[in-house]
Amino acid sequence: MLQTCGLPVLRTRQLDPPLQLADYLEVANCSVRKQVGSNASPQTTRGYVEQMVAREKAVLERFALIEREITRNANYPDAPHWQIALRFGQIELEAHMRWAEETLAVLRKLAKERDRVSGRRKDEGHAGK
Repeated sequence: MLQTCGLPVLRTRQLDPPLQLADYLEVANCSVRKQVGSNASPQTTRGYVEQMVAREKAVLERFALIEREITRNANYPDAPHWQIALRFGQIELEAHMRWAEETLAVLRKLAKERDRVSGRRKDEGHAGK
């Protein structure tokens, strides 16, 4: 697998320097604000987060396959570097998944609160009739 897809890509492209943490946080914050926020319903935002979870779960599964491939090819001099790069991706996606779990819990709470307030408004509107 690494021989046919990963290594040619690594050999043919120059590695970009990693983003600085502040740059990464700015990009992430901008992305989150566009997809979530008070203008979107909790259900809509939950849909975005659930789509992200599905995509990243699939990538983590692919990473597991790659990890097995690296283990089988441990005799290659670059194997430790492959493992280092893979582990970076795993840790980053695991952090995304933890964020998603926390975010989904908050969104469920917001949806319940919104439904409770909406139900109370409907009841108040019918109180005089």
